[in-house]
Amino acid sequence: MKKIILLLSFVCSVYISYAQTTLNAGDIAFLGIGTDTPDKYAFILLKAVDPGTSISFTDNTWLNGTTLATNENTSTWTTSTSLPVGTVIVISDGPVVTGGGTATGNLSGLSADGDQILAYQGASTSPSFIAAISSESFASTCNTATGGALNNLSCLPSPLVDGVDAISVTTSTVEVDNAYYNGSTTGTIAEILAAINNRNNWVTSETVQTFPSWSFSLPIELSKFRVQIAPNTSTLLSFTTATEKNNAYFAIERSSDGRAFTQIGEVKGAGTSLVQQDYTYTDEKPLRGINFYRLKQVDFDGQFTYSPVVSVVFGKVGNVVLYPTPTTSTMNVRLEEAFQTEANWQVIDLMGRVVTEGIFPAEQTDMQIPVGTLSEGNYVLRVTAGQEVITQKFRKIEQ
Repeated sequence: MKKIILLLSFVCSVYISYAQTTLNAGDIAFLGIGTDTPDKYAFILLKAVDPGTSISFTDNTWLNGTTLATNENTSTWTTSTSLPVGTVIVISDGPVVTGGGTATGNLSGLSADGDQILAYQGASTSPSFIAAISSESFASTCNTATGGALNNLSCLPSPLVDGVDAISVTTSTVEVDNAYYNGSTTGTIAEILAAINNRNNWVTSETVQTFPSWSFSLPIELSKFRVQIAPNTSTLLSFTTATEKNNAYFAIERSSDGRAFTQIGEVKGAGTSLVQQDYTYTDEKPLRGINFYRLKQVDFDGQFTYSPVVSVVFGKVGNVVLYPTPTTSTMNVRLEEAFQTEANWQVIDLMGRVVTEGIFPAEQTDMQIPVGTLSEGNYVLRVTAGQEVITQKFRKIEQ
């Protein structure tokens, strides 16, 4: 797998209002630019969009780092249907659109002496930039000498960063006429974005190019995955997807050591979806001690990807249980029995040093300890109440 329509009727007329998806820098990425006849460009959606979403594309320069010039052209692309992550749109002279949506206005006249295309939402007088491409390097500075009515060299507007969410296909002010992305088409959204905006993954030419038939395989957008102990001696897994594409099912896998996993169940996927999907799965017979869980998401064609691993402690491990382990920011502590008086707790590193400490309230069995500031590594939690001392190991990892 590799994220309202408002319907009103009056007499015989039906009116439909669409809400535009707001896009931020990096939510789309350019895949190609052609400044020889026919002028053309391509981009990929890295965020699912709702019907009515529009993006403006202009070859006007960003003057002095403050405003768009007005002497050149702007084309506005709009979709009337929902489009998933990974959708590739190609727009050429006409304008002619393939991949979805329609365009008004035309970017014909891209200069073979160097040009740029800036993508934004909002008004041209106060644009919110989301991507950019240049057939030469972007101007290194934005001042009164940069840009102009007939200047094809543009500043890169904020918040865009060349190589992060924008791409100049060469580091030279000597332009190339045509270029397209020729790198990996599989990976996470972040990996794909980084690969696309790496000019080492581009093919450039002074002659007309035919763009590839890009087909990207992006993993599921998993926005939440958690596990918790349920009241009826079971564990409850809950997970949420923002978008899905060709998702056949989720295999639920469990491990006692975080390394060797076994499938214990299956949850049917939503196929292709652009709206939030919520799922749950109950492990009726969890392992005693630490249970590690992960999701194996399987496409209809058999391709699959794994989710991050989550964990929970079920039952008693000594006199104190800690979860999740490993942890990134917060350690949950559960005592087998509450202390009748306040207890002291300490987190100790492998050198025997107390790195953080506090009080465990009387007659309380559960509390949370913040560990986000600790360095990655192994630690021991020690809880002391009078003459009674209990300890438990845990591991802190970086997010």
